[in-house]
Amino acid sequence: MEVTAKKATEVTSSTLTFSLEIPSKTFVHFYVVALKLKDDKEPTSSDSYENSELVTYAEARKSTNPKTYIAAVVAFSGVDGNMFILGEGRNTSDPTSRRRRSTSSDYYNGPLEPGNSYSIFQRIVLNNKSEYYSTDWSPASKTNEYTGGPRVLTKISSGDIKAKEGDLVNLLCSAEGEPPITFSCKKITRSHWKVSQKLKSLTTVHYLL
Repeated sequence: MEVTAKKATEVTSSTLTFSLEIPSKTFVHFYVVALKLKDDKEPTSSDSYENSELVTYAEARKSTNPKTYIAAVVAFSGVDGNMFILGEGRNTSDPTSRRRRSTSSDYYNGPLEPGNSYSIFQRIVLNNKSEYYSTDWSPASKTNEYTGGPRVLTKISSGDIKAKEGDLVNLLCSAEGEPPITFSCKKITRSHWKVSQKLKSLTTVHYLL
């Protein structure tokens, strides 16, 4: 039975929400494979891509030419609804890597680039012999253009903290927004710090005064 991804139902400047049809037959897991389209050009058939050609998000971002990347791995036991948000920033692990005692098969569903078109397909692995089939590519879906400053969704801060020289201080800083907010961190004076890290989630920064 063929499983086909549809055009994105929700769009932001860094995410696209797709409705997937979960296979009715038993499967081990499936990969959600994504591609940023160059000049909105349609990709070649999903069946034409070997597993070795599917790279990580980081590798795809570094490449000067568009590359298909694995955005997520969904195990049969982990299916929870059929909505998938491409670019939401989560990590998933290839379930087969645990059997091989490998730690290199984590896939990052990283944020998408504003004003670009993307397509996805699913590669469904049927058994432990690695037999699989692929769905067709979804219709191209385009992220929104980025306009104006970031929209802050959540913001948490430790506020002012008093400490003596030599004390270990935990500085809590967190903000989430669209597009992802960038922090920076450097020491201005002996007692003042400016936060400087690229973060999207809750973070505690440890400093020795």
